[in-house]
Amino acid sequence: MSRVSINRYLLNRLHSVGVRTLIGVPGDFNLEFLYELEKYKKIEWVGTTNELNASYAADGFARIHGVSGLVVTNGVGSLSAINGVAGSYAEHVPVIVIGGSIPIKSRDRHELVHHTLCDVGSNKGTGQTFTNIFQEVCATAVQIRPENAASEIDRAIISCLREKKPVFINLPSDIGDITIEENNTPLQLSEPTSDPKEFKRVVEIISKKLSSASRPTLLVDADVARFDWKKEVAALAEKAQMKVVVRSTGKGCFDEQSPLFCGVYGMHESANDAISESDFFLAVGNRTVDMNSAMFSTPLPKNKIEIQSFWVDMEKDKFLGINAREVLKAVTKEIPQKPKLSGITFKPQPQGESSQKDDEPLTQANFWPVVEKIFKSGDVVLAETGSSLTSLSPVRLPPNTDFIAQVLWGSIGFALPALLGTLLAAPKRRQILFVGDGSFQLTCQEISTMLSRDLKPIIFVIN
Repeated sequence: MSRVSINRYLLNRLHSVGVRTLIGVPGDFNLEFLYELEKYKKIEWVGTTNELNASYAADGFARIHGVSGLVVTNGVGSLSAINGVAGSYAEHVPVIVIGGSIPIKSRDRHELVHHTLCDVGSNKGTGQTFTNIFQEVCATAVQIRPENAASEIDRAIISCLREKKPVFINLPSDIGDITIEENNTPLQLSEPTSDPKEFKRVVEIISKKLSSASRPTLLVDADVARFDWKKEVAALAEKAQMKVVVRSTGKGCFDEQSPLFCGVYGMHESANDAISESDFFLAVGNRTVDMNSAMFSTPLPKNKIEIQSFWVDMEKDKFLGINAREVLKAVTKEIPQKPKLSGITFKPQPQGESSQKDDEPLTQANFWPVVEKIFKSGDVVLAETGSSLTSLSPVRLPPNTDFIAQVLWGSIGFALPALLGTLLAAPKRRQILFVGDGSFQLTCQEISTMLSRDLKPIIFVIN
């Protein structure tokens, strides 16, 4: 069996799952890896102004592309990035974090090294400290040694893509050139399949209830995008002629120009009515949190059926070992085609036309009613936490529009570096950012990276 360096093995595995860009900041403990990346050619390096911005950019990239890679150095770099990584964990965004770390020989000898806590008499001077910290905000965090490199790298990447959460790979700076046996077996990235017995029961129950319903409603949330269920959800809604409501966290997960679309729950009367008047209610990928439920003031029906990535909850039963995609496809196949819904389902918020006069200061009240008119099919729209997100959430988007916002984690300053990530992931698409002047000041340095790469977004800075 041929041999390959640990750095090259990691790059090969990243490339095999679709990583074509690594975002980050060079540091002395990741330089050996970056030297190998420079020779690799198949993956592009994009340096950012700081690690926090890099983590936000990696998040934005992964929301468009499906996965991303982030490179930081030990301690000072990794802890600078951890806020953004925690946001990716909360929002279910798959980011592979590569943390260059102190040499293994320094760990084993308990040497006090810069970029560590340098705590004499404890283990806090070792690289394990930061791996332990990242374990709390990642699907898994692995500590690489030559004897476990292949298996741990594979395990981390598989966890990232299956769970749609970040992972942390702690890569000591003195082992990257050590060779290991090359494993050319493709990573097993296929989704776990359903338990046949549980799957049959779930499909039978949902199909029976949905087929007999006269006012079915479907609620979709962010995991529909993260796990790429958009096509399956759209097919089910179309065949069953279900009214479709989205969470603010799930905005962009369903075509908002569809006649089945009723709006954002808690923001549109038509969305609230679709749920309260339903005789069958199905939620897919739903997470009820304060920020997407008007501070828990919009409860879901008690008889709801919830489909999550690997389980289904209905009434008194919870079915484990279930693959959501399989269930959505099977139910769609099982139910009869329902007749088309009649009447208008979506009722936009009353906003009226802008009354702005040329010689008057522009106000938010006059600005937001006209914003909806500028969007086009295929746009990527980013909204910063605060007024921009609140004002854009009820806006009806054109088809094939991605809406990027950090509703759950809500770290101000996220959206501008995330724009860098989405631009790198989809440079040919028109991209529009709305950001408040305060949030803009936190991370505006990353505009320099956009300029250096000749990226041309549209940015509205809102006072």
